Amino acid sequence: MPCWMNRHRHASIMRSAIQHPPITLADVQACLDNRRRGMLFPPSIEAAFQVKKALRKTDAARQNMLWINFVYNLFIPYDLLLVPSTTWVSWLFHAGLVTPYVLLTTYRLRRPAALLLRNALHCPVMVVVTIQLMLCAIVNGGAIASQYQYWTLAPLVTANVIQRLDFRFAALSTALITFCFVTGVYLTQEPNAAKISVISVFILVAGGLAYANRRIEKEGRLNYLLQLSMKLQLALTEAQANRDPLTGLSNRRHYDEQVTRLWAGVQGPRQAAVIMLDIDHFKAYNDHYGHASGDSCLQRLASLLEAELRSKDDLAVRFGGEEFLLLLPDCDLAGATAIAERIRKAILALGIPHQAPGTSGTITASMGVHAGFMAMRSAKDLARRADAALYAAKRQGRNQVQAVMIE
Repeated sequence: MPCWMNRHRHASIMRSAIQHPPITLADVQACLDNRRRGMLFPPSIEAAFQVKKALRKTDAARQNMLWINFVYNLFIPYDLLLVPSTTWVSWLFHAGLVTPYVLLTTYRLRRPAALLLRNALHCPVMVVVTIQLMLCAIVNGGAIASQYQYWTLAPLVTANVIQRLDFRFAALSTALITFCFVTGVYLTQEPNAAKISVISVFILVAGGLAYANRRIEKEGRLNYLLQLSMKLQLALTEAQANRDPLTGLSNRRHYDEQVTRLWAGVQGPRQAAVIMLDIDHFKAYNDHYGHASGDSCLQRLASLLEAELRSKDDLAVRFGGEEFLLLLPDCDLAGATAIAERIRKAILALGIPHQAPGTSGTITASMGVHAGFMAMRSAKDLARRADAALYAAKRQGRNQVQAVMIE
């Protein structure tokens, strides 16, 4: 299948999960703890589960339907040899009902189908085949009837094990197949004792297959939960590894990964800017107010920096103890300088007291800014020049923004 078609199919089925909130690790763990309450998940997890199954199950459904139809039509010679007087029944079902229905269904399942549609298209096939078999048994009777009653186990196995319908639909198909079988046996000319015996065996097998189908689905759902839990735990661990534990901003590890991604194969006149920020007299603040207040101050400033991020490519990094870095792809020097000045004023507006000797009375910050074309400037070079501008701002009195012009 062409890759563009796969992308189209993925996009179409993903839209069905958009309306539900993101799945959390706590949601999955709650399902694992309470899985005995039933097979259906809460709406958000159920939607994700059905999206995951849609492509795989739809493709499997198409293949199963075609193989089932192929094997089913191999029995045409069997019918011709065993019941030549009622060959019209065989041809009516093979050529007039089942085969056209399977081909139309297969055509419809070229695209991913939702749970209801997929199973609704599957259900009738085995019921119709059962009706055909029981008609042959009723019309012909005798030993031939016994042969066709024996073959009715095939639709039962197919619905529950081969087609692997979801349990609710498998149970419905099993009930309809059983009803057709019991009705057909009742209409044959066999002795009542034989009828009771064959019906009892059929119901026992039907119940066992339905139970097996339910077990298969429960295990499939449990495996999905376990895989989802592992995936979310891995994502959480990865996120924690990329975050500064105090401020929640990106750390140096994440910064290096982002830089590698952004600068990989960069071409054309794409610019990037770096803002280096340092809190003025922060050591004195910690000594005067204590480390708990210092941590609170860092967290409040981190929130301000996050509020200035414009897109998913922008990055706010805790670069050192009280030093922060903003990486701003697709931003020129003027734009980055305006952002830095806005941050400086916002820090002043917080009005965090700083009454240590030699300070201005409130927390302030100094910033250095540099920007350049990514094809000509590495991230390391941008950060180095922004850091030089930061120290120039400190030498000139702090609480200001200094920008380095592009060379």
